[in-house]
Amino acid sequence: MEEYLPQHQQEVHKYSPYFDTSLSTNEEIQQRSCPHPFSYHKSHHPTPVSALDLSLPLNDNRPKQFLNNLFFHPLNIRHQPVPFMDNTFDYIQQDLVSLAYSEKDWEKVLSELVRVTKPGGYIQLIEMDFFTHGAGTKYNAWQDQLLRSNRNRHNINGRTALTLKEKLKNAGLTKIETKFVSIPIGSWGLDIGLLWKENYKSFMRAATPVLVELSEKPIDEFYKEWKEVFDELSEFRAFNNVHVAWGVKPN
Repeated sequence: MEEYLPQHQQEVHKYSPYFDTSLSTNEEIQQRSCPHPFSYHKSHHPTPVSALDLSLPLNDNRPKQFLNNLFFHPLNIRHQPVPFMDNTFDYIQQDLVSLAYSEKDWEKVLSELVRVTKPGGYIQLIEMDFFTHGAGTKYNAWQDQLLRSNRNRHNINGRTALTLKEKLKNAGLTKIETKFVSIPIGSWGLDIGLLWKENYKSFMRAATPVLVELSEKPIDEFYKEWKEVFDELSEFRAFNNVHVAWGVKPN
């Protein structure tokens, strides 16, 4: 999704050091240390990168180093302070955590991210809006029920992506900008649509325990309903929106 960022925003990444939250696998972590606008100066010298995952408590929570420039910190940022001094980073990115944070978590985490950002530094948020647009009647009713249940049970807003500008403003950032990109689901979107559909199916499989709880239905009934709504989805030009917002910590 980073490729959708406006060209001028990539100027931010020439600074160091850089902090990225919510990475989840070693492969993804190491990709952040490859030649990439987020991790390299224009001169192609490695930028120091610190990554933090939303991990459950581990037996070994010590920072781990990958390659020459990447340091990974496994901890749960919702319940533990960010392990850095004030005013450490020039650029912080957080992505795809809207189904992990309650509204209270957002306030706490952003306060921590602002604390470790240098004055004049940037914080950027990337989140998917978990409302699928252009779907049919069955799918709309299904997703509305899950989104409503998640908010009522866990105070988690699956549409937090629509509020990123407000959250950055409330956290005290200035010069806030936003944009979004629409990603098609299915063959009508050609290659990217087919890839996103497979990604969508993989996410649903991984999230099944949570979705079953939110549906308030037996698992067999949940699977039957999911097949029906997913089959219906193929009949429409459905799409998801991914939102990006960034702002500057005042001097």
